[in-house]
Amino acid sequence: MNFFEVNEGISKDQSFVNIEGAKFDIPKQLEESKGSKNFFGIRPENLTLNNNEGLKGSVFGV
Repeated sequence: MNFFEVNEGISKDQSFVNIEGAKFDIPKQLEESKGSKNFFGIRPENLTLNNNEGLKGSVFGV
């Protein structure tokens, strides 16, 4: 699992998060998070590579 810091609250009806200037669609949440610092986890098997905007990263192991 890859974790990214999200510096905003997440509401129950929210359909996206902003991570380092990139917008990511997310499923609706069961509960909202009112805190200004949250963490968002992404499983590597759910990632796809493309030439569009996104986040830069490094692979440390396979």
